[in-house]
Amino acid sequence: MGLAQRIDEALHRTFGLAYLCVARERSIHERCDYARAAFAALGLDRPRVLDVGCGGGILLRHLARAPIAAASYTGLDWRATRLDSRYRDVRLPHRFLDIDLDSDWQVEGDDAAWCSEVLEHLIDDAGVLRKIARSVVPGA
Repeated sequence: MGLAQRIDEALHRTFGLAYLCVARERSIHERCDYARAAFAALGLDRPRVLDVGCGGGILLRHLARAPIAAASYTGLDWRATRLDSRYRDVRLPHRFLDIDLDSDWQVEGDDAAWCSEVLEHLIDDAGVLRKIARSVVPGA
């Protein structure tokens, strides 16, 4: 890990969302705010959230500060476990799984799923949507 990345990691862990609001593009945070509002509109009490193609995992920080907290967060991406140390200070139960979204994957037991700016990078859009659907609890 280079010096710039180590500094970014330290600032991320120290200042959390306040740092990310300054250091990351505003539209990322707008999408996270939209996701939080969408989860709240579902009327679920403490939903278990699946973030498909989680990227840097920023949604986790947003969910951790939501007025209606999520019960848990699962982030899926090609190299998602690299984020474990970055988010070790977050109290919301979470996990990151290394998954090639174009492979045949299934993560069960979540109430809601989020997939933003991911489909355009994948080979089989419809297949990924089917995998997301089978990973979310029916009727949630």
